[in-house]
Amino acid sequence: MYSNSVNGIQLKMKKRFIKYFSIPVRPRSYSVLAWTMVGIIIVGLYSCNTLDEDEGLDIEAEKIEIIAYDQLICGTGEDMATGKTLSEEHPEFTDIFFNQILFPRQPFAIPLDTLMKEYCRSGAIQHLMDTTAILYPNTDFIAEELGLAFGYYKHYFPEKSIPKVYTFVSEFSIGSFTIDDEIIGIGLDFYLGENYPYYDPSVFPLFVRSTMSREYITPQAIMALLEYLTPPVKGNTLLDYMIRNGKIIYLLKKLMPFKSDHSLFLYTPEQLDWVEDNELEIWQFFLDNELLYEQDSRKFAKYVDRAPNSPGMPAEAPGRTANFIGYKIVEKYMSSKNSDDIQSLLDLESGQKILSESNYKPPRR
Repeated sequence: MYSNSVNGIQLKMKKRFIKYFSIPVRPRSYSVLAWTMVGIIIVGLYSCNTLDEDEGLDIEAEKIEIIAYDQLICGTGEDMATGKTLSEEHPEFTDIFFNQILFPRQPFAIPLDTLMKEYCRSGAIQHLMDTTAILYPNTDFIAEELGLAFGYYKHYFPEKSIPKVYTFVSEFSIGSFTIDDEIIGIGLDFYLGENYPYYDPSVFPLFVRSTMSREYITPQAIMALLEYLTPPVKGNTLLDYMIRNGKIIYLLKKLMPFKSDHSLFLYTPEQLDWVEDNELEIWQFFLDNELLYEQDSRKFAKYVDRAPNSPGMPAEAPGRTANFIGYKIVEKYMSSKNSDDIQSLLDLESGQKILSESNYKPPRR
C-alpha cells in the first residue's frame, strides 16, 4: 500500500501542510516530449533598510533566497539535480511537491528520478515554465517584498525563523502553501494575469482570476504563513470565522504596510472602494438577517470564502464581505486596547470577546 515515499523509501512527514490558494482541477496528463531548461536556481537575493513612517518602526529587511524548484528539477549540466540530491538538500519540499501536489494518488512507490522525468517531459509544464520565464525573468521583486515583510515578521515574532521560499509550476495544482512555518511555496502558474488564455473559466472564474496577477503574489504567500500561525476557530458561527479571518488581514497589514490595501484584502481597487463605502450597510445586513451567530456554514460561506458576490447584497458587493468587517472589528479592538501585542491577539480565541470589547460601530458616510 502506497504511503508518502520517494525512491521506495517511506518519508515520515509530520509537518502541517497548509494549502492557501488551490483549486481542484482535472487530473493532468503528461506528454512524452522530452524537454529541459537551463536556469539559475537561486534567482532572488535581497536586503535593505527601510523606515516605515506609519508605524514608526525602523525595520531591516531580511535577506531572502528564492529557490526556483522547477528549474532545479529540469536543469541541465551543472544545474541538473538528481532524486538523491533533491531528497538530501530539499527533503520536506520534495516530499510535499511530488507526493501531495503532483502525484497524490499513486498506488505504489515510484522512484523519484522517474517522477522528475515525467514532470520535465510534460508539454504543459514546458509551456508554463516558458511563460513564467517571460513574465518573471527574475523574481527580485518577490525577494524584495518578502524580505521587507519578514523584517516586520521578525519585529512582531522575534523568536521565529525566516521560512525558506520556493517557486514552482504545477499545472495549476496550487498557488501558495506552507509547511509549518518553515517553508513557503509559490506556484507562479497561478499568477499569469487575469487574461491568461489558458485559465479555464469553469475552473478559474473571473472573481478568482482578478487576483491571479503579479501584485497578489506576495500577499497570498504571507497569508499562507498567517493561516498556519493563526489558531483555528473554536466555534462554528459566522462571527467566529469573520474574526479569525479579520485577525489574518490585520496581521497581513502589519507585515506588509507597503502593499496596496486592495491586494491585501484580495480585492480589486473597485471592490475595496465598495466595501469601504458600504461598511455600515454590510454590518446592518448581517444584523438584520441574524447571521452573526448562524452555525450553518452553507448560509454564510460566501461571506468568508472566495465567492463572486455576497448573497442578498447589491450586485456590486464582492465575496468575503464578512472578512472585511472582521478586520474592522479586530482593528478597533486593538486600537481600544492601545496594544500592539500580536501574540495575545492570536491567543484570544473568543470572537465574541473581541467584538464586545472593541465597541465596534461602523461610521456613517
